[in-house]
Amino acid sequence: MMRGTWMKPLGEGVIRFAGMLTLTLMSVSLTAIAAGEGVSAGVSERGADPIADPGAFVVANNGSTRFTILTDRVFRVEHRGLAPNSTFIDAPTLSFINRKLPVPDFTVTRPSPDTVVITTAALRIEYNASKPTPRGGTSCAEPRPGYDADCGDCPCGRYRTSAAKEGLANLTSAECCTACDKDTQCNVWVVTTAEPSNPATCYLLSDAFGFKESPDRIAGGTARANRSCHTAAAPAIGDLRVTLRQFRDGSTTWTPQSSPSGNLLGTSTSLDGITGGIDLRCFEAGAAAGCALGPLSRDGWAIFEDSTTPILDPTSEWYAPSGNLIADLYFFGHGHDYAGALRDFTAITGPVPSVPRFVLGYWWSRYWPYTAEDLLDIAKGYAERSIPIDVVVSDMAWHFHAETHVDWGGYCWSPELFPAPELFLNKASALGLNLTLNLHLNPAQYGVDPGYDQLASRLGFDPKPLGYPSIPGPGCPAPYNHGNVADLLKTSKVFGQAYLELLDSVPGVNWWWLDDVPDWTARILYEHSAKKMDTGLAFSRWGGLGSHRYPIGFSGDTYMEWSTLQFQPSFTAAAANVLFWWSHDIGGHRSHYNAAAYDPELYLRWLQWGAHAPIMRTHPQPDPNVERRPWGYALPYSDFMETAIRRRGQLVPAIHTALEQMRTTALSPLRSLYIDWPEADGAYLFNDTYLFCNVMVVAPMTNPQDNTTQLATRALWLPEGEWIDTALHRVITAPASGLNLTVTSTLWETPVFVPSGAVIPVAPLATSVTAYGSATNVAIPSATGELEQHWEVWAGAAMSGHGVVFEDASLSWINCSFAVAPNGAVTISITQPESATLSRVHQFDLKMALAATVIKACDSGTKVIGSTFSGSLLQQSVRVSSGGEATACVTLSGSPLLPPEARSGFVGLRERGHILKQAVDHALPKPNTGSTGLYNFTTAAVRIELAMTTADYPAAIAELMHFKAAAATSVAMLKTVLPTSSNLSAVAEAWLL
Repeated sequence: MMRGTWMKPLGEGVIRFAGMLTLTLMSVSLTAIAAGEGVSAGVSERGADPIADPGAFVVANNGSTRFTILTDRVFRVEHRGLAPNSTFIDAPTLSFINRKLPVPDFTVTRPSPDTVVITTAALRIEYNASKPTPRGGTSCAEPRPGYDADCGDCPCGRYRTSAAKEGLANLTSAECCTACDKDTQCNVWVVTTAEPSNPATCYLLSDAFGFKESPDRIAGGTARANRSCHTAAAPAIGDLRVTLRQFRDGSTTWTPQSSPSGNLLGTSTSLDGITGGIDLRCFEAGAAAGCALGPLSRDGWAIFEDSTTPILDPTSEWYAPSGNLIADLYFFGHGHDYAGALRDFTAITGPVPSVPRFVLGYWWSRYWPYTAEDLLDIAKGYAERSIPIDVVVSDMAWHFHAETHVDWGGYCWSPELFPAPELFLNKASALGLNLTLNLHLNPAQYGVDPGYDQLASRLGFDPKPLGYPSIPGPGCPAPYNHGNVADLLKTSKVFGQAYLELLDSVPGVNWWWLDDVPDWTARILYEHSAKKMDTGLAFSRWGGLGSHRYPIGFSGDTYMEWSTLQFQPSFTAAAANVLFWWSHDIGGHRSHYNAAAYDPELYLRWLQWGAHAPIMRTHPQPDPNVERRPWGYALPYSDFMETAIRRRGQLVPAIHTALEQMRTTALSPLRSLYIDWPEADGAYLFNDTYLFCNVMVVAPMTNPQDNTTQLATRALWLPEGEWIDTALHRVITAPASGLNLTVTSTLWETPVFVPSGAVIPVAPLATSVTAYGSATNVAIPSATGELEQHWEVWAGAAMSGHGVVFEDASLSWINCSFAVAPNGAVTISITQPESATLSRVHQFDLKMALAATVIKACDSGTKVIGSTFSGSLLQQSVRVSSGGEATACVTLSGSPLLPPEARSGFVGLRERGHILKQAVDHALPKPNTGSTGLYNFTTAAVRIELAMTTADYPAAIAELMHFKAAAATSVAMLKTVLPTSSNLSAVAEAWLL
């Protein structure tokens, strides 16, 4: 059973999605934790307290219903009924761990004994326990004698929803029982007349939220196959209404019949075996298994049903089954304050933890029987080409044993592929590489797994007289006499701890790739890794709400198709609504053995998306025709692929900083635009366009290029303001309503837009020396004791801007800001805590700028150590040393501000012209007058650089102002000389005009 999910209307039945595992739950006491005791079970729950302040409680319905006012926009309501053993639940569930929050101001009035009205600053909650409110759109006048069809495998008072409501209405009680009997998880309440032969109206008990049970039952009923239909007093279904006082002038009211169709979605268990996408609309038939909605909705509200979510037992500090509540609802009513909803969500479910910096770099992974030498050679190939590589993954082959069948499991290095694993691990570590191994939850085998004897000993039995059975498995003593490792990890803490020791018998592994069922297993692996590393790390599928506390996610084995690539950005952005951070198989995993599986353009576009994704990790199946090393492809694809991975390496500081900020803001580094622009309709139009690292609007190009123009096309929306197209270096101004835009991209371009004034922290480009462990290298002082930090300064027309980076070495926030004076002088300043005393080199890359004639430090602690100007990039770069001071400052002056007409995409168009020239050179037997226009066009950068040597700014600006006209001229001239059989004329026109 998957962890609790955001609900569809109660009248349609609470969603209960089956996960990848049928749980066998242990029996455990649900005694409430002592007030103020808190949770000490693990790093992921540290500091949380599941016991709400007593002042937050409001009890109603003769003590059977309890409201907890958590914030002015979030409340919890539990209904436990009148069953003798039913209790309210104060223990943490796997989803909600912290309820000890400052009590918001609220008032309580009780107009009648059965009615309570709770009012906060944002919500008005009205609850009437006696007023019957039929669910599912049916109607019922007054409570009447009826029939409780207690059909199902759960005890009286523990109600679950039928997955099939159809056909229950207007049946006799016997017919209703028969319909219910077809579903072993069905409990219905039959409201009918006193005569059993009369037609009945059937209600699902989970729909009948807040009903008042009557302890007196009338004997009777018909027994059928250990189930019974017995008469009882009909319930008085309680009426719950919530009005959002601050949203849409208070005109929005939620009731149990309300449809969550405005919900902005969440995520699901995985994308295993998917070609294309899945349906995340959990309230619709056909939605993905394990689907969960999030707390954001255009309707302003979301509701979560937590009654079936397992708990973290306060005594054993281990997994326990859910309580015996009939309903346990969390209501979020934030209107369109999505950022506020996410902050409240993390306040109750726990914050997103840090992740080790190396996971943000590039991962090499492939399902293939690689030897230790193979993996080191592959890593060497990346480094030799100055391509960053940080993580090496060995898939199932690491525990391949030719002499013994180990299925997908095993807990021993393969002696054939890794004859000396410690030597391999030492070499990888010395290079700066991190390693993880694939893990399936299979039994341990005698003669294969070195930890077998220790596992048996820890479990308290001698395997020899039992014939050395697999552990767990048939032949073992109970409860280990079945082979379901995942089940035992939940139900037996003894087994769970022994299993972790079994994993520790595998040398060199601090964290595991859990390629198996998630939720509780991911949690204990995360907690275990936190004992070995500065920061815990799990790598598994989604295990339900709360999984964000155990990052990161493995989305499963998808197919290599354009439709799969097209779905992944939107799937990833939606997961930010539940704070989850996915890692996809970049390039896809499974092959249909068709053209798409071997298409270099598809793989290139996947890499470009991966450069701006949470994690950049390749992982194909063992198809020998599938290549993932960039140098395995022909030019120009290989160059562009390498560029994409290098760009990822550069972006690590920005991603790392955004993740650190997420810990307090709850805003994912990759999130949908509507979170930041909730009232702009355009922000909801393109769900595959997202905000990245709090500053970049990324619209991945996921369509193949047109064969004629050699351009790929897509539409997107930009919010209000001035934006810089980083691919073409052109400025785009969006009006107050935003701008719908259609863009075209060459193979090497990715549509990424930054606002004027953006300052982005980046890493230096990797070299053959720094490529190994590149993501971590830039955070470590060099041999001279200096740290090096680069900054991209996208001033555009902005007169000021600001950026920030979180630095691991000093655990400091380093700020970079710039200001432009009226005369065009640019002052760039660094501020940092005085405690951050390490010497630093800062490189400022001022984009869309001409060379400065005067560059000087503007404080005594700063030393200018170098500067360069690139005409092809229109970039002035300055390097300074801060010498360990808390500030650094440099002023660039002498160059005028570029007029708006000169910021017309020179850099991008010149690059297109440069690539086009190479194709023209192949098409024409020799240079001629028709191609001289193109030559003149592509050498403009040289003339600009020449003008800068004499500070001839008018000449440089004139070159930029004339550039578009020169492009038009070159296209016209090419048309006169290119062969009619060539499509280069069409390409030139599409690229340059």
